[in-house]
Amino acid sequence: MCENMLRMRGAYTRDVRNAFEILRSNETKYSWIDKRDAYDKIYKATNLVTTKYTAYGFRDHGTNGEASSDVAVAYYNKFALFPMFHCTATGKMADIYQKMLDEKVDMLMMDSAVKVGSQGAIKFDGDSFKEPFNKYVQSFAYLRR
Repeated sequence: MCENMLRMRGAYTRDVRNAFEILRSNETKYSWIDKRDAYDKIYKATNLVTTKYTAYGFRDHGTNGEASSDVAVAYYNKFALFPMFHCTATGKMADIYQKMLDEKVDMLMMDSAVKVGSQGAIKFDGDSFKEPFNKYVQSFAYLRR
């Protein structure tokens, strides 16, 4: 998702593309310094200013694709992006990142990001999530910066 957002903003340069390749690589030819520098390029491209991304609109009332009713729910999310990669996810974040990969989740929003329209929020007990993530499809058309 981060790559697509950078493309839409015109910030997906050759250097940023190379940085993604380094961070996704499992090859040992890249040192931790290479990975640090690559992450720095992506972070700077993603967070050039202090504004946060927002997403708003309406979605179906339900969780994980199962409708609870035919009422549309308004939502408003405001969040900062922190791109994650295997080499940068350590400690408890490594477990969260692995769960995101296992469940094919591109973006994880904590309670503080969801301003209006939270549906099916799950609890993090400080070590892990005991339930599967509730997934929503976010249209890029409703993202603003």
